Amino acid sequence: MVDKPSLSVSQVLSWLRCRYEWYLNYEERLVRKDLKWAPALGSAVHAGIAAALLRKHELDKLGLPFDEYEILVTAVHDGVDGWAERTLTFIDQDVVDEELVQVTRDAVDQIVPQAAEIIRRTLQHIKVWEWRTLEDRRGQPMIEYHFEVPLRRWRCFQGYVDWVGVHEPTGHKWLIDWKVRSQFQPDDNEEISLQHAVYQYGLLRATRHFLDGTMTVQIADRVPQQPKLNKDGSMSRALIRTDWETYKAALLTAGLDPNDYLDMQEKLSTVEWVRISQHYRTVDEAQAVWKEVILPVAAEIRSKRKRIYRTLSPRVCRSCGYKDLCLAELWGEDADYIRDAMYRKREHREKDELVSTGEENANA
Repeated sequence: MVDKPSLSVSQVLSWLRCRYEWYLNYEERLVRKDLKWAPALGSAVHAGIAAALLRKHELDKLGLPFDEYEILVTAVHDGVDGWAERTLTFIDQDVVDEELVQVTRDAVDQIVPQAAEIIRRTLQHIKVWEWRTLEDRRGQPMIEYHFEVPLRRWRCFQGYVDWVGVHEPTGHKWLIDWKVRSQFQPDDNEEISLQHAVYQYGLLRATRHFLDGTMTVQIADRVPQQPKLNKDGSMSRALIRTDWETYKAALLTAGLDPNDYLDMQEKLSTVEWVRISQHYRTVDEAQAVWKEVILPVAAEIRSKRKRIYRTLSPRVCRSCGYKDLCLAELWGEDADYIRDAMYRKREHREKDELVSTGEENANA
């Protein structure tokens, strides 16, 4: 008997984080009225990377050699331009606020070239020419890949995977997740990533591919800064977020000799643009996470006697979109007024781009 829709890692994490947050999100389907959709750099980067990987996969299937220009320039721009077109079409059709439309158009214009540069740097860093995309049993390349796994009394457990690739020099198969971030997280977070452990096991059941491990490619959310000229005509040697290529180009433009600034080449090599965090995980380890976390939580959520309670802590509450309502109820304030003034019901078919409930913070 199916009495629930599909289950996702986001819902599991919400339940584990705070059951009252889960209740307001998934049972009452509340969303803040003041949350507005905005184009995200991360979405543009994902679109551009996916387009590049799909193009390389096509070349691999045809037995054609890697074409760096076609992959790193043409395909990337096609993917990012496609994202921009979809974004602007959505805005034109679904947003009536003229000011928001103009702000979004300006943001898209800024994001497109920035995303393209970030993607090219990322694909070069991982040496994309050393990778091959894995296919599922139907021959579908596992790029922006959706999978489903049977789950008792749920329609299914479902997940979305950025990429499943084979590193040709080693033959190792990896589940790969792109994360565009302002600050990189520690490498050891990969070992305790609930999402990645569950996805690794879910892909085994859905595709019969067991992967050697999971990998988060953390990508800096900015492009290199331009160095500044000093008043005496020399170039500043301040350590800024830039790279040697950008710094060298600025030197040449200013008529300065790069050989006089070779100390900056070493200094700028310490600036991190891409960090690869990976963890090898056995099938027993991945299965244990499924059995010890997903199955018990799935049973708790579907139980008619489940207990809903708050998790009151700075770590949880600080980024929760329901904090105002929750605390008003807890302290006996006028919660009905806050509910009506600040929140609305989310429509079942409402576009995902228009809502944000704090789940992305858990998955970041």
